[in-house]
Amino acid sequence: MAIRAGGCFPGDATVTLRSGEKTSLSKLRHGDYVFSIDQNGQMALSEVLLFLHREPHQQTLFVAIETEEPVCRLLLTSSHLIFVARDRVNSTMDFSPVFASRVCVGDSVLTYQGGDLPLHPARVVRVWQEKGIGVYAPLTTHGTILVNGVLASCYAVLESHHWAHYAFAPLRFVYGIFSLLSLKGESRNCSAQETGVHWYSQFLYHLAWDLLGQDVLHP
Repeated sequence: MAIRAGGCFPGDATVTLRSGEKTSLSKLRHGDYVFSIDQNGQMALSEVLLFLHREPHQQTLFVAIETEEPVCRLLLTSSHLIFVARDRVNSTMDFSPVFASRVCVGDSVLTYQGGDLPLHPARVVRVWQEKGIGVYAPLTTHGTILVNGVLASCYAVLESHHWAHYAFAPLRFVYGIFSLLSLKGESRNCSAQETGVHWYSQFLYHLAWDLLGQDVLHP
């Protein structure tokens, strides 16, 4: 259930903080701001509200994706959503969310090199499976996150970033209120992090199973 109800990255995957510093997901805390993409496809800073799944010591089999020009390497669970274009790329509108297990050599993903550069399509040159330690699924306010320089969704299991983002809206709203009311600074960042799959993720998984059926969810 823990693997099927959440999509994750390994603990050594990196994100870029507001300061420009890179940090691993194992060191990321709620309240941190990371680079993400807004609803208009523009670079944005997005707050980490919580972890939908967090298991620091769990060993998991990930889908590994490697690109060229630029060279990026991303590991994520098979049910996680990543933005992919199958054919010739003309704009970011050509990219749509698919399960990581469906990414193939020759597809394109969106990458970010830093600074004022825009998102850049990069061709996938290799896809394989690789074991990793730790599973982390941060939820940001925008529902997207740049991990190892590759744009991915925060969501999994249902192959629709749009509907998943709507489904998690109540959770984002509640944690957004908590974020405004909580203490600022170190006392906030150093708060204890929960482990396991977040209860809301499990609730949505069971709800989708009952209403939509297993054929709609990641096999």
